[in-house]
Amino acid sequence: MKVVGFGDSVTHGALVESNQKFLAVLAERFPAYQFVNKGVPGNTTAQARHRFEKDVLAEQPDVVIMYFGLNDTVCKAVNEPLVERTAYRQHLQEMTQMLQDQGSKVILCTIHPVIEGDADQYYYARHPQEYYANPNGINAWLAYYSEAVCELAEEMNVALADLQASFYSYLDDEGALSDLLVSLEDAGVDDGVHPNANGHTRIAEVLTPFLALDDEEDEDNDEDDNDNEDEETD
Repeated sequence: MKVVGFGDSVTHGALVESNQKFLAVLAERFPAYQFVNKGVPGNTTAQARHRFEKDVLAEQPDVVIMYFGLNDTVCKAVNEPLVERTAYRQHLQEMTQMLQDQGSKVILCTIHPVIEGDADQYYYARHPQEYYANPNGINAWLAYYSEAVCELAEEMNVALADLQASFYSYLDDEGALSDLLVSLEDAGVDDGVHPNANGHTRIAEVLTPFLALDDEEDEDNDEDDNDNEDEETD
């Protein structure tokens, strides 16, 4: 079973140790699987679309975990993201369709929230808050784009790893984003976007049930093959 992680710096595993990346965590849980990391820091879906055939289709994966959006939503002026929501959805749809045509299973991921901060630290220190006016605030933008992912997953009948819901569930249980993201509180680093080791583990936990189902299907197929061999022997 070959699993490709296709995404940006989160998939790549920026700011964490190699064994802490969510794909590495999954590799420990599914040692019989081959995991291939095709995360490129800074990538939007538009950039990913250009490398898709070479980096993903050519791998002939059984499963592709597709996680984009943190860069698509970066605004360079008021309400002007690098990739408009309609185009973001279209890129994901095109790549999902090509994977389905090739017989690969697709897992689409919603976008985790970030630490918004202010003009002095975290997200708004790098991206002016006034650029995120409608909807109001970067996390509202991430939720808006995540809605497109949810709609697409339902429309195309593919698996949905709702990372955003998982992170917010942690907050509802009185946790803090600084527990899950590289931060001043966690590591003395003014980031607030990239998951830390805890965040990557949480991502892996959301993804695990989808891969476990594939593991069970493989075992069922092996049993069927053995049954057929027994019948032929008889």
